[in-house]
Amino acid sequence: MVKNRNTPRATLFPLLLLLILLLVACSTPSAPAQPTAVAQTLPTEPDTTPTNGPAPTAVPTETPAPSATMAPSSTPVATETAVPSPTPTVTNTAVPTTEGPLTVQVNADGSGDYATIQEAFAALAGGSTIELSAGEFEVEETLERDTALTVIGAGGEQTTILSRAPAAAVNYSGAGLLSFSDLTLRHEGPAAADVLKVLSGQLELADCRVEGGLREAGRTNYGAGLFLLGESVTTVSGCEFGRNDGAGVEAIQNAQINMQNSLLSGNGSGILFDGGSSGSIQDNQIAKNDGVGIYIFAQAVPEISDNVIQDNLDYGLYYQLDAQAGGSARD
Repeated sequence: MVKNRNTPRATLFPLLLLLILLLVACSTPSAPAQPTAVAQTLPTEPDTTPTNGPAPTAVPTETPAPSATMAPSSTPVATETAVPSPTPTVTNTAVPTTEGPLTVQVNADGSGDYATIQEAFAALAGGSTIELSAGEFEVEETLERDTALTVIGAGGEQTTILSRAPAAAVNYSGAGLLSFSDLTLRHEGPAAADVLKVLSGQLELADCRVEGGLREAGRTNYGAGLFLLGESVTTVSGCEFGRNDGAGVEAIQNAQINMQNSLLSGNGSGILFDGGSSGSIQDNQIAKNDGVGIYIFAQAVPEISDNVIQDNLDYGLYYQLDAQAGGSARD
């Protein structure tokens, strides 16, 4: 009987052991459940997915901030201010502010130290020099000057100062020397005008052409190529005077002119001396003018020698009979 009681205990023991092992085995599968939980934590960890949610909102908000790169708008403003302001300053202001005499370049296309010859005439200090390029320089108003100035062109047939101004293309009333060389001075248009008028000071013309003086309708005013008066003293060499309604050269009051190696043709008259004017006219050709070659009256006393005076419509040389004109004339 004792044997029978112990037997069930012996059989129960292995059963219990098996049950424990089963329980342990059942508890081990719950361990893989944790890895699955870890696997869930991993997807939550790449909350980089939220980058597509909240981050987009953060990104656009940062984008408008760069669009405050409206700083470009400040960039164009700076460029606009910087570029235009130096350009005119260099061309027109930098040169005139110098007080002493200067030598400047003015070009027919508007480039050079001054955009126009008018600006240079008005701004340059006495004793300055203007060098003109080849081409036409159009002028609508009289070029006024009262201090010494030298104007040099590229050649009588290459550089032209073309004026439509009334009264005079150039008007000089200074104390120093005004000099033109290697260019053409021409008046055009309907306004009556002398081409070059000198009221005082000294004038020098070399290798120039002076043309287009226009008389006032029905009157004898204006029309001279070169009109000299006052106490002015003028020297002319190697020049041509043509297509002037009045005289090619007219000297009145006490003006003095010394002219040589020049041509006066196709004018109302060649040279006219009036008042107390004087001077020397030597080695010139005075031909084919519509009136008198050389007209002398009042108290004028020019010295005239070695000129060719021919084919003028009225007279070659004319002294007014009732005047007190003097001087001398010889072949």
